[in-house]
Amino acid sequence: MVDVRWVRQDGHSADMKAGIRCVFEFGAHGEVQPVFESGGYWRFQPQEKNFFSLATFYNVYQDIRSVEPGPNVLPFTFGNGVKGRTYGAELSAAYRLVSWWRLRGGYTYLRKKLSLKPASHDGNAGSQKATIPITSILFNP
Repeated sequence: MVDVRWVRQDGHSADMKAGIRCVFEFGAHGEVQPVFESGGYWRFQPQEKNFFSLATFYNVYQDIRSVEPGPNVLPFTFGNGVKGRTYGAELSAAYRLVSWWRLRGGYTYLRKKLSLKPASHDGNAGSQKATIPITSILFNP
């Protein structure tokens, strides 16, 4: 992880963080699986009353839960038959009108690309987890 902070003589600042990490999570069958995450975060405060920030991310998943055909008694069982990646960015800004009132706004873009592993027979083909871009806008007065 890299963490850098710049401070001007008048006290205004800019921050930057970037890094890569590996997180271990439990899969559907109790095994531990690695999840790789990378991204960056930038924050700029040109004046005391306002700031802007941008965060980016890219994640890789190998064992996402899937719904597999079950044995004769059960109609289905859970497995780890989906793999995929997510990536996107979030942009936000805030402005303090007066000491007790701050306006905030933001925009988020998330893209998920999921696919079945070769041995998986997930009836949803991983589609229950959505493979379309997700965009959201937030305004918080």
